[in-house]
Amino acid sequence: MPSCLLTRLNLVCSPLSADQLILQAPHPVFEGDTISLKCRGKEEKKTSDKIYYKNGKKLKNSYNTDSVTLKSVSRDNSEYHCTASIEFLSIFSRTITSKPLKIQVQELFLPPVLTATPSQPTEGGPVTLTCETQLPPQKSNVQLQFCFFRDGQILGSGCSSSLELQIPTMWRKDSGSYWCMAEAMAYRISKNSSRSQIHVQRIPVSEVILETKPPGGQLIEGENLVLICSVAKGTGTITFSWHKEGTRNLGRKTQHSLLAELQIPTVKMHDAGRYYCAADNNYGPIISKWIRVTVRSKFLIFLLSHGSHTSVEFSINMVELHCKALRGSPPILYRFYHEDVIMGNSSAPSGGGVSFNFSLTVDHSGNYSCDANNGLGSQHSHRVSLKVIGKQGIPTAVNSHHPRLSSTNRAPISCGWDDIPADSPLFLPPPESSEIIPYDYIFSKLYHSFVSPVSTNNSHMPHSLSNINTMTFQSTYYNSTITDKGA
Repeated sequence: MPSCLLTRLNLVCSPLSADQLILQAPHPVFEGDTISLKCRGKEEKKTSDKIYYKNGKKLKNSYNTDSVTLKSVSRDNSEYHCTASIEFLSIFSRTITSKPLKIQVQELFLPPVLTATPSQPTEGGPVTLTCETQLPPQKSNVQLQFCFFRDGQILGSGCSSSLELQIPTMWRKDSGSYWCMAEAMAYRISKNSSRSQIHVQRIPVSEVILETKPPGGQLIEGENLVLICSVAKGTGTITFSWHKEGTRNLGRKTQHSLLAELQIPTVKMHDAGRYYCAADNNYGPIISKWIRVTVRSKFLIFLLSHGSHTSVEFSINMVELHCKALRGSPPILYRFYHEDVIMGNSSAPSGGGVSFNFSLTVDHSGNYSCDANNGLGSQHSHRVSLKVIGKQGIPTAVNSHHPRLSSTNRAPISCGWDDIPADSPLFLPPPESSEIIPYDYIFSKLYHSFVSPVSTNNSHMPHSLSNINTMTFQSTYYNSTITDKGA
């Protein structure tokens, strides 16, 4: 209280000290807090008419109140004070002013720091963005949410409580300026990180390899060929192309992948050859090594002879079977069968057909066939049916659809096929002018027609028989009577 001295009706008072009035504020104060300022007199009961000021200006609604509320304070370095009336001697009062007060408003949290892991991501790879900040111990219960941005565009699904954002795949177009924001929603305080430039690295393609399905590039005509082009390394969009030696591009594919396939359906013989592929991700094409594709044809085999695809050939005591694969890649192994029992085999290293000879007896009646195998599987021919009869040790072959011919002093000979149509020349009746020809001339003609065809100058051979082939002979003379010379 001031001390006063009354002299000659004059009242002289000593000045009031500033500590008679104090402005109080809580501590600590964090940005965003709501606080109360209290103006207190040393003798509170004698203190009245309190007024609060901020930076020298009266605060609204702050007259004659014990305290004033400040909402969501900020770190603006404002200065506060208050004034009040102090009563003394029961009849006097004076206005006094508190000392100025600067409220130390602390940061609720520091500006976040954005980090990228890895700091230089590569195309096609992931990156993790982290927005890091820290709350003071007194505010550890404050809930923060985080947002991530690239070139002004928010990333992911928006803001969330996670301080990390996983980007599973980065591409060159994702290069740019990144930053993050941390926000305390309840305090309406948000802070941004500094901006970081993230440059997505591209790795050139390398180690381009061409493979095939089936492996090894060995195919049979009609199968599907798949060309697989792959790279060991390379990021971004990769363009794959396939090529065959001597032809234009077979196809192209552009995709975010280290592997691409091209299918060639139903390959043919002309698809055989050398192939390669190339891959490019804008650093220039890298070419694979050549691979060779081999296409083997399927089998189409017959028993062959003069004039027909299904026949057997006769000499007087010898039969020659011909087996030929009209299509099929060499080398080819042929096998000959009599009633499904292997008679023998023969190889054709360069392709083509083979023949098989054996001595004919009456025991050789039955069904004959052959098969061919070139390592890609085998195929069996149709069956040829043969019946053999003979007199005086001379074998003959007859068609099962006609009567067997025999004579004590004659040796009839003919051959036939079970599967020949009924209107074939073989089954037509012989001409009325059939001649009787010595047997050895007929045999000679048969033998030379099948084994080593040559013209004959034998004076006993009719001119009309000198150049006829086997089919003509059989058609014309099937039922002719044949006698031994001198019989």
